[in-house]
Order: sequence, then C-alpha cells, then structure tokens
Amino acid sequence: MQHKRTKVLFFSPFSFIWPHALPEYQLAKILSNEGFDVTVIGCDKSYSRFCTSMEAAALTIDSTAEERAVICRKCVQNRELLASDSDDIKFKLIESYGDSSEEDIDCPQVTDAILKYENDGVPLGRLALYETLIKFKKSNMILTDFERRYYELFFQNALKVLKQAGAAIKAEKPDVVVCYSPQYVIPGIFSAVAKRENIRVVFIEGSSNDVERYSHLRMWDWETHGLSQPALAALNGFDKYTLTEDGARRAERLMAVRANATALSAYTPASTNASPYDVFGLDKTRKYFLMAMSSYDEVYSGYIIDKLPSSRFEGQVFRDQTEWLKDTVEWFSKHQELQLVVRPHPREFPNRREGITSPNWKEWSSVLQDLPPNVKIDHPDLKFSLYDHLSNASVVITGWSSAAVEALSKGIPVVTYDEKLPTFPLSMQYTGSTVEAYYENLLKAYADTRVEQFKNEAKRWLAYTSEVGTVKVGGRIEDRFPLLKKIRARRLLTEPLCRYLDIKLPPSRVNVNKITSLVLGKGTSLFDLPSQ
Repeated sequence: MQHKRTKVLFFSPFSFIWPHALPEYQLAKILSNEGFDVTVIGCDKSYSRFCTSMEAAALTIDSTAEERAVICRKCVQNRELLASDSDDIKFKLIESYGDSSEEDIDCPQVTDAILKYENDGVPLGRLALYETLIKFKKSNMILTDFERRYYELFFQNALKVLKQAGAAIKAEKPDVVVCYSPQYVIPGIFSAVAKRENIRVVFIEGSSNDVERYSHLRMWDWETHGLSQPALAALNGFDKYTLTEDGARRAERLMAVRANATALSAYTPASTNASPYDVFGLDKTRKYFLMAMSSYDEVYSGYIIDKLPSSRFEGQVFRDQTEWLKDTVEWFSKHQELQLVVRPHPREFPNRREGITSPNWKEWSSVLQDLPPNVKIDHPDLKFSLYDHLSNASVVITGWSSAAVEALSKGIPVVTYDEKLPTFPLSMQYTGSTVEAYYENLLKAYADTRVEQFKNEAKRWLAYTSEVGTVKVGGRIEDRFPLLKKIRARRLLTEPLCRYLDIKLPPSRVNVNKITSLVLGKGTSLFDLPSQ
C-alpha cells in the first residue's frame, strides 16, 4: 500500500468505445489494487451534440438527436457497468464539477492566428482543430463551410471541457492525470488544463502491435513525447536488446496478421500472388523500386497541436511529398535502366474506414500525368496487395510509411528521403539530409544483398516495441482467447455476458512494477524502465 498517497485521475469520457474504455479501466484497477488513490471521471451526456464516440459510431453532425441519444445511452451503460465492478475506485461525472452549459463565445476564424488563440492559459484554438483535420484528411487549415461546422462543434466542446476540467482538477488535486488518446479534443483540453496546473499527464493507447491492440497499452509522458515514438529517444535500449523467444513470437504473429490483411489498421488487401510485372506492365528482365507514399493528415494534425516537431512536417530535403514525388519521377525519367511503381497511400482515398478523398491527391494526380515509360502508378482502385509488391520489389522508397518495416521484414532494403521523418531506427535504413544523398542511397540500396540482416533487424524492432514498449492489462475475453472471436461471431455469447466476463476475468502476467514506475514518473516511457 506504499502508493496510497499518490492520486491518479483518469479522464474517461468515451465509454461507448469499449475496446478503449475496458483496458483503460483495467489499468485503473491495477493501480487501485497497488494502493494508488484512483478516481475515474466519466461523462453523462455532456457532449451530446457531437463527440468522438459518435464519430466512432459513424454518425455525423447532421445525425438526428435520436441517433446521437442512442450513443449516449450506450456510453452511460458501459460506464455504469465499469463503475459497478470496483468499490475502491471512485467514479464521478464531469458534470458534477459545475455548470456544463456552453460558453457564449463565437468560434474564431481558422487562420494562422488560431494557433495563438488561448483561453484561460490553454491553447484552445489549435487543440480544437485536431479531429477536424483528421476527419477531412487536411494538410492545411483551409476549411470548407461544412468542415467549419465540425470545427465549431469541437470548439464548443473545448470551451465546455476547459471550464469543467479546471473545476475537476481543483477539486480532486491529482498527482497524475491519465488520458486515453489525449490528442483528441475533449481529453486534449483536459490534459492541457492539467499541464497548466503543473500536473503530469500520462498518455495511454492500445499497442501498435495489431495482435495486442486491445490487451496491451503503450504509456508515456505526454509532455515529453507527445505523439513521437518514444523508442527513438531510447535507442541505446534497442541497441542492447536481445531478441527473446517471447519477443520473436509476438513479432511473428504481428507479421502474419499484417500479411493476411486482417489487422484493424490494414489498408491493403491480402496477397493474391498477383504479378506486379503483369499488372503494371513492367519489364520482367529488370527489378523495380516501390515508392510507398504516406498519409499526411496525421502528421500535420499532430504538428498543429504541437505534439509532433516541425521537422516531421516541414521537410529538410524536399518541401513536401509532392515535391519529393515530382523530383523522383524526373530522376527516374533520366534512368531508363531502372523501374519505379508509385503507390499512393490508400488512406488518401475513400476506404472501409473513411469515405473522403484527401486534398493531397489533387496535387499528386497532376504530377502523375504523362509518366515516363519506366514509371507506373499503383492506384488503390486496383486493389493490388502491398504484399505482392513485397514479394517482387527490390527497394522500397518512402518518407515515414509503416510499409518500410514491412519491407525490411521481407529482406528488402529501404530508402527514406529525409532522416527526420521515419519512426524506426536510422541504422535499419538508407537515409540522409540532402537531395544528393537521397539519390546516392537509391543506387546503394539497389545493389544491397543483406536480406537476412534486414529481416532480423525488422523482427528485432517489432519485438522490442511490443515486448519493452507495452504493458499487458487484459483486454476483452476474445483478445485473451482468440477462439472466442469465432464463437462470439456466431452469437453463441451475448454482448452483456461478454462485457461481464471482460471486467471480471483478471489478467495474467501483468508487469505491475513497470506500470507503477511509469505512473510514479520513474521514466518518461516504458522504454526507460527495466522489463522486470
């Protein structure tokens, strides 16, 4: 009970999103069992005009009041179910800390000045932009009238939670605030208020390992790392990391799930063993480069809320991906002995998760007109699998796409055009800080034959980020027992029964010391802490 004086406050307004709310609660329960004084603040329809839960349910700002009310009711039901499980955790409502009515403040125009707009010491203007930029795949702040309607709603939510958070933090006096995905507007404002009051905020999200997304959590200090990969700040740990049997197994399961295109985050169909030489009309006597472009909006929105450095958005080698694309196509036009396939990121187009085409495509499509004969385009409409490329391509070129590590895991050398952009170690790739270095690296990579070394390093990186960079908290019963996914799909288990089992079954092999050490500030991320 040595931690009983440490007060931890969870701000959890989106209980509707059960795969997020459950592991968040399981973390709160672990801390409570270890003697921490834990309070969870939920929502009782305070953001009923529109919120992240409604977005997750595919509602829009034009959905009816009845449709939105359904989401609110389910959110309340989930919160009450979690609250009924523990007598030690204090569950409270954000509405209990004062008036939750909307402020009578006009939403400002979205110009560069919005980045300096503050209210009560919080950069509310920029923080309220995040979800609008993500939803509409923006890489600038020019909003249509329809997009502005979204921003106005998020701005009003931000004003409301600003007032609520101030009162809640003043009343509870926490030592630490924990928020799931604090880049989103409502938890983002709450986190900013905590920062204003000099209270540390711990970021939590599901694992980036798709197999463990809902059973394991990433945790780090929000002010220190923001949305950057904290493993890159602790590369000495990766250098010393020896691949373990458990780490290898977890990396192999991840690679298998991605290759089958069954992961939630997958934007590519599974391999069909199709030949890119036949589909794209490539010369079968020559190898080819694959140019894997990246989606811009996540980087841009992270930069706008000041949680990614400007170097991740404002390139030092090329101004942006449009310039990189144009320059690379021109270079290949002068090297007819080489072949290039350009693959725009599928997220830039309507897909199973979003129905919007990115504005970036308009710029890129103009570059991709009248291509030289040795340059082809892999448009998402073709539904050509990334993994059929990775069975054939000789080199993968990218900025920061996750396809880079996928390629390395297949033994394919990777060139990133700017060393400030990628989110995996520079030692695993060809990269640099000049245009000249970029083109030199293309030729070096083309001649590289270190297949097994690339495979081993990719596997070690995936294992390291899973084994060292996450903590197990439990997850849903189907996350713990995968066979139950099939049983549940056949409706042999009802949702209420599954939810009951979700919260009642204790997790096994939880690294309690690592969790408590991170919350107590003994490291800025899990990578700073001993594994045992």
